[in-house]
Amino acid sequence: MNKKKLSKIKFIFWNVLPLFVQKFFLLIFYYGYYSEVKSFKYLKSEVTKINEKKYPLIHLSDGTKLVGYGPEKKFTQITNSLFANQIPNFHTGLVNDYILRYKYSHLGVAIDKFEFPKSQRCLELFFHPQHKNMLRELHSIKNKEEISKKFLPQKNWNIIEVGCYIGFGSLRFSKILTDGKLISIEAVKENYEVACKNRELNKAGNWEIINAVLWDKQKQNFPFDIVSGQADFLKKNQQIDKIEKVNTITLDKLLKKNNKVDLLSLTINGAEVEAIKSIINIDKRYLPLRILVPGWYNLENSPRSEIIEPILKELGYKTLCTPGNFIYGWLDNII
Repeated sequence: MNKKKLSKIKFIFWNVLPLFVQKFFLLIFYYGYYSEVKSFKYLKSEVTKINEKKYPLIHLSDGTKLVGYGPEKKFTQITNSLFANQIPNFHTGLVNDYILRYKYSHLGVAIDKFEFPKSQRCLELFFHPQHKNMLRELHSIKNKEEISKKFLPQKNWNIIEVGCYIGFGSLRFSKILTDGKLISIEAVKENYEVACKNRELNKAGNWEIINAVLWDKQKQNFPFDIVSGQADFLKKNQQIDKIEKVNTITLDKLLKKNNKVDLLSLTINGAEVEAIKSIINIDKRYLPLRILVPGWYNLENSPRSEIIEPILKELGYKTLCTPGNFIYGWLDNII
């Protein structure tokens, strides 16, 4: 279907069809997302400030406080229809991120499981590729529960999350690590500041956040693209919001500094290959015991998993690459 015809259909849907008809079709196509919204409970919503800019803040029933972003324009019509005044409009983007980045976070892709099928995850809008590559939902893998247990975080683990965005997943896992620590890397300055606010409000003393780009070399004032509020290294001729500069950090230096890393998660929108290549010659004692890395982004017409997985195997990892090119890796010496 060409863009002109699709635009016409969207215009008719939003401007001609009665509201009850719109909601009927939305519930069919977005029922899984709708069910998550309906089950969402919070104590109160308010507005906070970071550097004089306003951000939505929600208090969860367990005492957790989450700061995030307001509604995204491209989602506004859908979220307004589905939320139906359940949540203040300014907070709909925050609730969306609670579902996709806190409850079903990228760090939890090996242990979490949805209560509704993949077909109801409206991947093209709200859900991320990780949400169709979750380990416990891979029916073709007979020992998936056994592998999943290897990734179940323990209170004394040390975890590194690269590409933490506004820190929801890191915050959730930091609560488990009562005798461990969590280090997050975020390139985009504003995302980093929001993540720091989430750490401050929740008094997460075991959570360190670093504003940097993970790359294969140490560089000062490294320029990178920002697309839809996130660092992007894909160079796909898409609309760039702006370009920022930040210092880089290499994965080998990060691992050596922290000695023992139980879990490494890389979600860096196209820079995964550079990150993995930086540890090819590292002393094996510094290798993370477990690794999560998306490999679905193409590089010269082939998924990056075709480069990443062989490197991990050469380093001694057992690997599982999903049909959607998400890679789970673990070393033999873990239980």
